[in-house]
Amino acid sequence: MALFSAKRGAGREADTMDVTRAVVTPALLAIGADHTPDRERMGLLAEIVSFSPLFAGGDTGGVLKLLESVAADLRKRGPNIVMNEAVAALERPLRETAMAFALRILMDDGALGEDEQHLMMAISRQLDLPDELTDTIYSVLAILQRAAPG
Repeated sequence: MALFSAKRGAGREADTMDVTRAVVTPALLAIGADHTPDRERMGLLAEIVSFSPLFAGGDTGGVLKLLESVAADLRKRGPNIVMNEAVAALERPLRETAMAFALRILMDDGALGEDEQHLMMAISRQLDLPDELTDTIYSVLAILQRAAPG
């Protein structure tokens, strides 16, 4: 993993958003649109992204600090500017990962309401992902979040 960690920022301009910040931006937008960003939801996102190789070796506390920093940036500079920078910093595979993180947060109660579905599609379009791919990501996450029969 250290090889990939070292290459994460390689070749990027100084004013380009770091990939780790960029990949969590859509999920933080989802938290902000769905609820007031609170410690519980930020903690949930920190746990989710901690499983990604992008965050390998980082503890949940460090990831939480990163999330709080991006959330502050969203409040200070606005979601459009920060999201545009995030999209520019991510290649297609990591935009898919970012979408999965955002969908997982939107589905934290096990379902997507109508407003959440609209937000999901807006994020997907901004990430330039085909609707079919977004539907596939959603289906996989829905399978992972099924409740036990009973």
